[in-house]
Amino acid sequence: MNLMRFAKRKPNKLFLFYFLSYFLVILVPVILLGISSYQLAYSSIINEIRNGNKNAIQQTGTSLDRLLDEIKTLSIQLGLDGRIYATSRNAVSSYLLNDVKDRISSLSKEHGYIHSIQIYFNDNGTILSSDGPNRHMPGQPIDQWISQVTADKKSILWLPTRTFVNQDGNPYSIATVVAKLPVAFPEITGYIAIHFKEESLNAYLRGVDSENNTRVYLVAENGALVSAFDKDSDSRAVSAELAKRFQTAREGSSVMHIEGAASLVTIGSPLNNGWKLISVTPLAYVDHKMSYIRNVILLIGLLLVLLGTFFSFFLSRTIYNPIKLVLERTSRLHKELSLPDTMEKEHSLRDVPEIFDQVYLSHKKLEASYKAIYPVMVNRFLNDLFHNRIHESLQDVERKLADLRLPKLTRGFMVMLVEIDDYSKWKERYSSHDLSLLRYAALNIAHEKASEQFTCLSAETGDNQLAILLNTGTLMESLVDMLTETAKSVIHSILAYLPFTVTISFGTATDDLLQVHVSYQKAQEVMRRKILQKEMAILFPDTTLHPQTFKYFYPAHIEKSLANNMRAGNDREALLCLERMREQLLDKPNLSSENVIRLYNRLIETMIDLIEDIGSSWETAYGSGNVFQDLSKHETIDGLHDWISAVCERVCETVRNHVRNPSKADAAIAVIEARYQEDISVEMIADAVQVTPAYLSRIFKQTTGKTVLEYLTVARIEHSKLLLRDTSLTMQEVSRRVGYNNANSFIRFFRKHEGVTPGEYRKINGNLIREVAD
Repeated sequence: MNLMRFAKRKPNKLFLFYFLSYFLVILVPVILLGISSYQLAYSSIINEIRNGNKNAIQQTGTSLDRLLDEIKTLSIQLGLDGRIYATSRNAVSSYLLNDVKDRISSLSKEHGYIHSIQIYFNDNGTILSSDGPNRHMPGQPIDQWISQVTADKKSILWLPTRTFVNQDGNPYSIATVVAKLPVAFPEITGYIAIHFKEESLNAYLRGVDSENNTRVYLVAENGALVSAFDKDSDSRAVSAELAKRFQTAREGSSVMHIEGAASLVTIGSPLNNGWKLISVTPLAYVDHKMSYIRNVILLIGLLLVLLGTFFSFFLSRTIYNPIKLVLERTSRLHKELSLPDTMEKEHSLRDVPEIFDQVYLSHKKLEASYKAIYPVMVNRFLNDLFHNRIHESLQDVERKLADLRLPKLTRGFMVMLVEIDDYSKWKERYSSHDLSLLRYAALNIAHEKASEQFTCLSAETGDNQLAILLNTGTLMESLVDMLTETAKSVIHSILAYLPFTVTISFGTATDDLLQVHVSYQKAQEVMRRKILQKEMAILFPDTTLHPQTFKYFYPAHIEKSLANNMRAGNDREALLCLERMREQLLDKPNLSSENVIRLYNRLIETMIDLIEDIGSSWETAYGSGNVFQDLSKHETIDGLHDWISAVCERVCETVRNHVRNPSKADAAIAVIEARYQEDISVEMIADAVQVTPAYLSRIFKQTTGKTVLEYLTVARIEHSKLLLRDTSLTMQEVSRRVGYNNANSFIRFFRKHEGVTPGEYRKINGNLIREVAD
C-alpha cells in the first residue's frame, strides 16, 4: 500500500534535482576513475617491465663486460709473451712449439669458459691448438678465423658465434677473440685466437629471463647473432633475423611490431667490444595480465554506480531535515550569543554562513586571548611549585593541572635544571627581545627532548635558567642512564640549533608533587658546582656533592711565585703558575664555588697591588671597566683561567714597559746627587721619586748595575776626594759634608773603595799637586 501510494505521487522537482545532481556527481568520477585506474595500471606494468629489463640488461652487460675483458686480457698477455714471440720468429723449433703448446693448453684448462686456444704463425703457416695436434696451413672449419683476421687487419678482432660438430657428432658453438702477435709492436708475426664457449655467454642471458616471456639476444656490431635465449622457441634462425633488424637500433626502450605482435624492445649500452644486449617482451603478456584488472575495475565501477544510486536517493529524501535543523540551531545561536541582527529573512539558508562567521570570529578572539596568557599562566604555576609558594592540597594542584590542560602526573618527580653558559656574554651581544626568543627556543628544545623519555613540564625560572619537571615514575634502576641520555640529547640539540651551550643539573627524586621545590633547590645547589667542570657537564647530586664541599683551599706558594714572576715581567712563568693553580683546583672537586671565586679575587688584588707598587695605575694595565665584575661573568674554571691569563699578560707587559723607562732611576740618581751630603736612606729616595723601595731597588739595579746604597756610597766617596785634594778640612768635617755623621764610618768606606785611607789619599794627591804647581 505504501509503495502504491508513493508511486501515485507526483515527482518532486527538488527531489529530482538533488537525485540527479548526486547521481551525476557519483557516476562521472566513477567512470573517470575506472578509466584512469586502468590506464595507470597498464602504464605502471609497462614501466615496471621496462625498468626491470633495463636493469637486468645493465647488470648482465656488466657481467659480460667482465668476462669479455678477462678473455681480452688473456689474449693480450699471450700476445706479450716473449716465448710465444720467440716461437713466432723460429716456428720450426719443436722445443719452442711444444713449450708454447703446453702453456696454452694449461690456460685453456684453467678457464672453464675457454673451448680452445689457437696460435697461427705467419712464418711457416703453423697452427698450434690447445686441443689438437700441430698442423700447417688452415684447413679445418674452425680455422676460418685466420682468413677473417688477415682481411680485417685489426689488432683485436671479435668474431660472432659459429657452430661446429665435434668428432662425436655433437654440435657446439663458440665465439672468438683474435689478437695479433706481438701486441706491442707494429710487425705481425702471427695471431692468437681464444675460442670461448657460447654456452658461457648464454648462461648470462638466462639471468635476464623473467615471468613475462622476455627473449634476450646478444648481437655483434655487424648484426650477427652471438647468443640468444628464448624459452618459448629454440629456432636460432628466427633469433638471428630479429638480431639483424636491431642492428641499427638505438639504445633505450620502445614498442615495436615483431612477428605481427606489439612487443617492448629494450636495447642496452654497447659492451666494451661493441656487442649489444637486446630484450624483447611481447605485450600480449601485459594484456593477459590486465584482463583480470579490467574485469575487477568494471565490477567495482558497477557496484559504485549501484551504491551511488542508492545514496543519491537516500540523500535526496533526507536533504531537507538537515537544512531545517541547521536553520533552527542558527536562529537559537544568534539569540543566545546576542550577535548583530543581519538576517533579512527568517529561516534563510544564505544567512547561515554569516552567523557562523560571527560565531567563529568571537571564538577566535577568546582563543587568542587565552593563548596569549596561557604560557604566562603555566610558567607562573610551575615557578610557584618550584619555589614552594603553593599552599594548597594535592587534589587542588592536580585540578589546576587539569584546568591548564597539562598532562596528568603520576608518582616520582625530579627537577632538571638547564643553565645557559656564559650568559653575561650573550647579554652584551643580543637585545633583550632576541635573548627572550633564544630562551624560548632553548626551552622548547629541552622540553621536546625530555618528553621523549618522560612526561614533563617546563618553565623559565631565571634569565639564564630553565627548569623541567620530569615525571620519572618508579624507574629507579635505569633512571640515571635515562637521565644522562636525555641530558646529552638536550645539550647536543641546543648546540646544533642555538649559538650557546648549556649545563644541566638534576635535583633529588621525590614522590610528592608538593615537594618538588626540594628537588629544585638541590638542582640549584648542584648547578653551582659547574665552576669546576672542564667542559659542558651533566651534574648529579649524588656524584657532585660531598660532605667536604666547603673545605677551604688557598695555594699561598703559588700566589707568591706568581707575584714574583709578574714583578719581573716574566709572563711565561706567571702563566705556568696560573696553570698549576688551575690543575690543583680541578683536582679538588670538593671545593665550593665561593672558595674558587674568592681565590681569583685575591689574585686580582695582588695584581692591582703590584701595578700600584711600580707607580703605575690599574687603568693603564687593564683599561676601563670593573675587573671584579668582569671576573664574575665567567662561570667555569676554564673561563676564569683564560680570562685571568689574559689579565696577567697585560700586567706583565705593563711591568716590562715601566722597567724599560729609565726616568725613575734617573730621578733617583738626581736625588742622590742633590742630597748625598744628607743622612738619606733608600726609603727617602723612593718617596722622592714616588715609587716603593722594593721597586726602586729593582729598577735601579737593572738600570745602573748597582744598588741604591752602592751608588750613594760611590757618589759620597767621589765628592770626598775633591774635598781631600782641594781643601785642608779635617776628616770629621769632610765626612760630615759628604753625609757621614761618623768619621770612622767614612774612613772605613773610603778605604774599602779606594784601597787607602783618606789621610793617605790626601798626602799622595797633595804632593802630586805641589809637584805640578812647582
